[in-house]
Amino acid sequence: MLYATTRSKTESYTAYRVLFQDFAPDGGLFLPFRMPKYDRAQIEKMKDQSFGETVAQVLNLFFSARLTGWDVECCIGKTGAKLSAMSHRVLLAELWDNPRGDFSYMIDSLYEKLCGDSPERKVSNWANIAIRIAFLFAIYGQLQNHGFDRFDVAVNCGDFSTPMAVWYAREMGLPVGTIVCTCNENSTPWDFLHRGELNTAVAVVSTSTKELDVACPGGLERLIFAVLGFDETEKYVHCLERKGVYQIRPDMVQSVSNGIFVSVVGKDRVEPMISSVYRSNNRILDPYTAVSYGGLQDYRAKTGESCPTLLLWERSPVQFAKEVQSATGLSKSEIEKQL
Repeated sequence: MLYATTRSKTESYTAYRVLFQDFAPDGGLFLPFRMPKYDRAQIEKMKDQSFGETVAQVLNLFFSARLTGWDVECCIGKTGAKLSAMSHRVLLAELWDNPRGDFSYMIDSLYEKLCGDSPERKVSNWANIAIRIAFLFAIYGQLQNHGFDRFDVAVNCGDFSTPMAVWYAREMGLPVGTIVCTCNENSTPWDFLHRGELNTAVAVVSTSTKELDVACPGGLERLIFAVLGFDETEKYVHCLERKGVYQIRPDMVQSVSNGIFVSVVGKDRVEPMISSVYRSNNRILDPYTAVSYGGLQDYRAKTGESCPTLLLWERSPVQFAKEVQSATGLSKSEIEKQL
């Protein structure tokens, strides 16, 4: 597969280069020249494949690799995602059952398998997205056996790579309805997808992590390119260079936000959300997943929608023992026993 960038109409790059680099020489983000597509019959066949076989199949498309299902299982185990039902038609996808207690362990392990003998071990941003896309298709193979057809997905915004992975998977044929994105006090994605405005000079210190959040998540450039095209991306890039305010027309806002809902969930809602989910569903969520669940509640309250929803659970609550203990009243050992 050959790759283009968000900032060039002429240059092309190999999958090997995209595997190791975040940016092209022009500063653009890599993406396939032509996104692969699955038809309905091909997607339905995934229910008869193992989780590893589907992950391997999708990654082979993107990187011309020769992975097998066995290769993937050696990296992440036979079940890359454990699914469990919650109330109100929510299905929790546990992605952290590994030695690190974090989905990043699975991403790193698969990335090393893709890299082969190369000493490079920093996951490129497209490799991160591609692995997430592969997991989404493999999870849907399991969802079909749960009677799911069309479904929404609830995720954290972060650097917007996870929402873009879901967006690309939907473009490839995965029957995703709405991508429910939730951000913390850094409301950049909300500003853009609701008001069509990005202040590229502003960065926000998160009150929950005390870390500097990215003012303009890189994934937003991918979305602008995919929906609005090269010329509009060029305007966005010039705005980034000037640290100005990037604005789009109302009709463009409707286009980029189509099938995406963004909510802002502040720190004050996290602990009550963890406590509520524990009482009502006997599930112990980490703060990040609790934020996503809060965004899903906002979406359903505003729209009245009740479509089955996949909630991605990427971090073990044990990593956030202090916050979880405060919300649930459980000791760390009790938390570990219930997971």
